[in-house]
Amino acid sequence: MDKLNVEIVNSCEGLDCISIVDWLQFFGAIGGAFLGTLIAGLVTLSSVKKQLVFSRDMERKRELDNFIKLFTAISYILSREITYLEKFIEKIKVTNDTKHIENLLKDLAVQLESKQDDLRRFDYVSVPPTLYMRISGIDSVMNDFIASFMKVNFEEDYIISESEKQKFIEITEGLYNNVKKFQNELIAMDEQSIAESKLLDNKWNEKNTGTLRYFISKAFRRKKDGNR
Repeated sequence: MDKLNVEIVNSCEGLDCISIVDWLQFFGAIGGAFLGTLIAGLVTLSSVKKQLVFSRDMERKRELDNFIKLFTAISYILSREITYLEKFIEKIKVTNDTKHIENLLKDLAVQLESKQDDLRRFDYVSVPPTLYMRISGIDSVMNDFIASFMKVNFEEDYIISESEKQKFIEITEGLYNNVKKFQNELIAMDEQSIAESKLLDNKWNEKNTGTLRYFISKAFRRKKDGNR
């Protein structure tokens, strides 16, 4: 008779039936899924962060470009005013003819009113407060000159006194110095804005050309979809 081989298997219940290998495989799957989710989340977070930085930089660049356009326009007006004031001061200093002085003052008053209208047409809502204050200061000096001129009663036999003439010269020279100083400040602000705008261009064009193209194309698609 053949021998009967009997294999005794220990019975197990619940967690006791799970081997170490099974536990390693289980936690490996959980860890892999968690790590994959974490990496995907970090990639998404990085992309969202880059998009936010890009949007912030592009908004700042639009602001700077608007500043540059405004600075250029104001600087052009001020340049013409500086030239006119220089010629006025030269002419009034060498004449004592009342009629001639009257005509010079009338022409300058008209010129100042015209420049006031030009400067007041700009939108100063988003400009730096210091810029608006300087514009307001120049506008106030222009008003002083016009008001002083309007007080003079140029009758037929009227002869302007040396003190009145000197007063207009002082007011005009004060206006000239203010305008000249402000124009220099404006040029400095313009140069700073241009430099910062170029830095933003280089930041996205040189280092992140692909990202720049992606976000720009995405922005254009949103705009196009919105216009449909």
